[in-house]
Amino acid sequence: MNCLVLGGGGFIGSHISEQLLLQGHQVTVFERPGTSCENLQHIKEHIKIINGDFMQETNFVSLLHNVDWVFHLVCTTLPANENVVSDIGENVIPTIKLLEACREVKVKKIIFISSGGTVYGPSEMHYMSETHPTDPVCAYGVQKLMIEKYLHLYHYLYGLDYAVLRVANPYGDRQNPFKPQGVIGVFLAQALLGRSIEIWGDGSVARDFLYVLDVAKAAVRVAEYEGVEKIFNIGSGKAYSLNTVIGCIEKVLDTKVNKNYLQGRKQDVPFNLLDIAKAKRELGWNPEVELADGIERMAHMWRRRFK
Repeated sequence: MNCLVLGGGGFIGSHISEQLLLQGHQVTVFERPGTSCENLQHIKEHIKIINGDFMQETNFVSLLHNVDWVFHLVCTTLPANENVVSDIGENVIPTIKLLEACREVKVKKIIFISSGGTVYGPSEMHYMSETHPTDPVCAYGVQKLMIEKYLHLYHYLYGLDYAVLRVANPYGDRQNPFKPQGVIGVFLAQALLGRSIEIWGDGSVARDFLYVLDVAKAAVRVAEYEGVEKIFNIGSGKAYSLNTVIGCIEKVLDTKVNKNYLQGRKQDVPFNLLDIAKAKRELGWNPEVELADGIERMAHMWRRRFK
């Protein structure tokens, strides 16, 4: 298949691009002008890279020429409530223009990377399946859910095929440790640099952490999937508190880290764990990398980088 990966030079996108190549697909990456292609250096001779601004793109039809699968990973905002207007203008509206172009050129399938960590909101349930109520408490989760709904609308009205991956909390190699997103990457980087780790709340907040390679493999599986299901939780099947994550980092690095506990934030859901039974059943997909192994892999790569 001819694949277009929007945001394919990023943390998750580069891994998806790599997995698509390994499966024998043709890959075109769409990234902003001036974006570093460091994550794609090892495969750049085998892919096509197109530079453009997703927010300002005026000719999606031309971009989608001969494209079979579109992987949509572009997102300009972080899980917070500081950019409500930007969330809509920079992410939702351009996505609707993309969907218009997809139906016009008859793209076979669009795969959207949503957020299993934010679209559901607070819950007292242990596991959250895809049918769980969606009541996000941050604007980031709201815009992800809006895009999901527009995908459903375009499927209903025009037959545009799609799949949504509600991804848990991804971590792994190529993650930017200096962005305020991706707690494991941030914590590990601070520990390697000998700095204090800042924790919002008492460290009891629990999350479903998933290694990025497992995310990439799920994305390829869902593109190949021909069943009727459209929305899939993609997680590890386990929840770990922030304190547990720090303990794991200390064990991997064989050192104690300084911790600075700050006041908790309202948008931080206390507990988030995804039910991944549907992905296992329908896609034949299973998470393979355990938390300690994933952190060990990251530490191995980052020790050399930080030196």
